[in-house]
This record gives sequence, C-alpha cells and structure tokens, in this order.
Amino acid sequence: MASPVSSFALSSLSISSAGTGKEESMDLPIPPLRMSTATVKTLPMSHFPVALNGLSGLPAASRLSLTDEFNARSNSKHSNDELGVISGSAAALVRLGFIVDAKDFVEAVLDWKDPTLSTLLLTGFLAACAYPILIFVLPQAILALALLFKYISRSANPPPPPPPVPPPVSDLQSVIQHLGSERYIRNFTFLQNSNGLFCATYDSLASLHEEHLSWRKPEKTLFVLKTLIASIPFCIATWFFLPGWCIRAGIALGGSCMLLERTWIFVFVVHVAPKVFYQRGVAMLEKFVTSLPLPDSVADSVAGAGFGYLLGKSGPNVSADSTGEDSLAEDQTDDSSMTTPNGRILVEVYENQRPGWSSTMLVEERAAWSNEAGTLKLAEKSAGNAPPLENHVWLDEDWTLDMEWSATDSDGWIYTDHNWMHASSSAAITSLTRRRRWIRAMREISIPPAQKRYMDALRKISFMNGFTNLPMHAHSGGGGGSGSGAFVGRAKGVYGDSVGIEARDMIDDGIKKRKSSVWISRESVGTVFKSMRKKSVK
Repeated sequence: MASPVSSFALSSLSISSAGTGKEESMDLPIPPLRMSTATVKTLPMSHFPVALNGLSGLPAASRLSLTDEFNARSNSKHSNDELGVISGSAAALVRLGFIVDAKDFVEAVLDWKDPTLSTLLLTGFLAACAYPILIFVLPQAILALALLFKYISRSANPPPPPPPVPPPVSDLQSVIQHLGSERYIRNFTFLQNSNGLFCATYDSLASLHEEHLSWRKPEKTLFVLKTLIASIPFCIATWFFLPGWCIRAGIALGGSCMLLERTWIFVFVVHVAPKVFYQRGVAMLEKFVTSLPLPDSVADSVAGAGFGYLLGKSGPNVSADSTGEDSLAEDQTDDSSMTTPNGRILVEVYENQRPGWSSTMLVEERAAWSNEAGTLKLAEKSAGNAPPLENHVWLDEDWTLDMEWSATDSDGWIYTDHNWMHASSSAAITSLTRRRRWIRAMREISIPPAQKRYMDALRKISFMNGFTNLPMHAHSGGGGGSGSGAFVGRAKGVYGDSVGIEARDMIDDGIKKRKSSVWISRESVGTVFKSMRKKSVK
C-alpha cells in the first residue's frame, strides 16, 4: 500500500498511454511505479489547493505543508530551550542552599554567635587532639546521636497529616515563585561571592605556577626544587623523632587560635597583654640597668647619639684644628675641677636637598643630613645636639654655615645634578640637587667624678628612652657675646649628690628648649626615668 506522500505525488503525475498517445489525468491513487518508467512533471503552486482537496482519504492533520510543520517544531524547540535554561538555573540555585547553610554555620561558630555550640566544638576539637582515636569514633557517635534525637522528637510530636496535593503548575510558574524569594537572593549572592573568590584563588595559583613552578625563571624554580628535596629528610626525622604529643599540641594550638580569633580573650592575650607586660618589663629593665656602671664603649656611643651614631662608623666628620686660639682658657675659672687640654676639634655635617628643595630623599641615595661623601646618615643639626665625643663641650653657640668650603651662593648652597656631581654656585636647568656645610667647634674637658657619674646616668636614660638628643652640656647663662667659653658649664656649687650646676642647667635648659611639660626631680635619676616614660607614653 502506498504512503499518503507517495499517493499525493502520484496523483499529480501525467502518464502517457503507449498506444493512443493521449494524456489521461489520474484523480485516484494508483500503485507506485518505477521512476524509470514514469515521466514526472511539477505542477505550479496554484494547483496545490486542488491537489490537497483531492486527497480526501487523508486526515486533516496530515494536510499541513512541510514548511509549516518545520516552523512549528523549530519554535517549540527554542521555547523549550529557554525554559530549560531558566528552570535549570533556578533549580541549581535552590539546591545550593545546603552549601550556603554550611557556610553560615561555620561563620556562626567562628563569631561565637552561639557560645554553647562554639564551646562544645572547641572542647571536642581539643579532645580529639589529645586522644586521636576519637577521630575514628566521634563521626559515627555524632551521627547516631542525631538520628536518635530526631527519632525521640518525632515520637513525642507525631508529624501532621500531609497537606493536600497542590494543583499542577507549569515549570515556568514554579521558577517565577523562586525568583523573588529571600532564599533565592541569598543563594545567588553566595554564588557571586564564591565566583569572585574562585577567580582570585585561580589567579593566585596561576601566578604562583608561572613564577615558581614553570621554569620560566629557572633560579626560583630551582630553589623550590632544592627546598622540596631538603624537606624530605626533615619530615622523616620529624615523624620518627618528634614526640606525638608535640604534633598534637601544635595542631591544638593552631585550631584554638582559629576558633578564638574573634573573641575578647584572644584580643586581650595577643594585643593588650603584650603591651602592658612590655611596658612593665621595660621599666624593670631600666631600673636594673641604671643600677649598673656604664661601660666606656656604651658611654661613648650614647654620647655620640646626639648625631645618632658612633663616631668613625656613622657619626659626623670630625677634624682636628690646632690653629684655633685657646678661647676656653680665657673663660676658665680658678676652679681646679675643670681643666682644658690644648686642641680644638671641628665637627661638620652636610645638609642635602632635592628638587623643590625638599629634604625628602630617594631610598637608595644619601640622607637629608650626612657626611661629605653622603655614605653616613646623621641626625639633623640642632643647637641642643650633644658633642659626638664624651667629655667634650661645644665652643660655638650654634652651628654656622661654612661659606669657604666651596664656591657657594649667599646661603651657602652648591648646586649639583641628579647624581650630586658637577657642582655650581648658582642654580641651572640641570640643577636637581643642592647641599651645604654646617660646622661647629668643640673642646675636651675634664669632669669631676661625681658629676661624671650623674652624666653617665643621664646617658643611660637617653639610651633607654630614645632621647638621644638630650644635651650632655649646656651653657650657664653667663658670659654672653662671642666668647666660646660662655657655653661651657661651670661647676660652682654642689647640687644633690655632689652634682655641679652644669648638670642642673643641662636638664633645665634641655627641657625648656623642647617645650616639655615633663617635671624632672633634681633629687634622683629614678624620677627622671619616670617622667620620661610618661612623655613616651603620651
């Protein structure tokens, strides 16, 4: 029996009779013929309605054209695909709720939102570290207890009868019900955050691989390889020789820190207690150190701390000048406790500046205050700086500019290029740096033993509290003018424990220059410690 399509095709054929040569039109289906014995002619589109009407034996649904049927199936497929994407995404986000709940549970435990639960977990973790066998027992026990608790609660409160079955709804309607829900939004937010975290983790791992594991930089990859090989015997030795309780204690300590990181106990132990005990420890150490005699090497270093560093290592440049007059002898009194040897020492420090004439320098270059070569960093010149050598006093009231060390401008500056070379006395287009020289003269004196002990105690105070600019010698206030001896203290009296007026004026003058509100007792060095510690806390 011929199919409807073949019947439709045969009904539109014109077959020529072999004997008569007449064309007969076939209105009824005929048995299929071989294509080699039939002549096929295509009818115009206007004949299709007539041909379809002639297919009276076919059902109405089968009379659709092939084009209409293809279009209908294509539209149905696209609509199903779009619905599948929407419904699949919504269903996946809904099923993501378990992971979101697990994340919220971990955050609640770490934030101690439920102290009882967090305490139980911390106790269980410490117990598992102390007795590792519990790791193989606790999971089964916890699951069994959960099932038993659920059974008891179910027996006490029988479940209500199941609700009636709701009428069936389409997939699109069920998806729309979830799109605006709070749970959907929460899960979607978690998914976005997880994607960002995943991307950041992937980027970090990819960068680590390219930097250290891909042999793009052989020196780094070779270092990793050597480290891995060297760690193998260390791990084996740790496994065999390190007691198990040490490993368990380390794991317990690390896990406890993670669980207690956001509690007030952890904040107190890690952030507050060290500062409190550190301050008390420093106070006790200061008290102990001040009771000991100060070694000569430490005394020299503290005496030079007015410039920040030891002379000869990173201190100012000091040059002997034997041509100076003995100006100190003019101001010296009959007091035999202070004698002055011959010889005058000149101290120099160089001030360096960058474009815009700022004292902010590059990291790899000379400091704002340095020696002539720029290799040593010095403290800023100040009238209160102590001489860089012990038992020395300044002969000059303050630092003065040296206008003769090179060709300078009216302010003592010489201008150089970016590399501090090609000096000039005037600024030019290529002048990117400038420097000038400050000088000050000092002279050695001898100090009575009692006063020297007091000075040593003050040096200890400066060394322990960081007040390295505390002047070791201050002027007595008399003998003004240009006389260099006007700034040499005179031990004319006894103050406290046989301490000369020089030490008293030194403390008063040093505090006055720094506009300090610290009250320093003149009776003991311990009170000086206390007041300076208050200043450091403020």
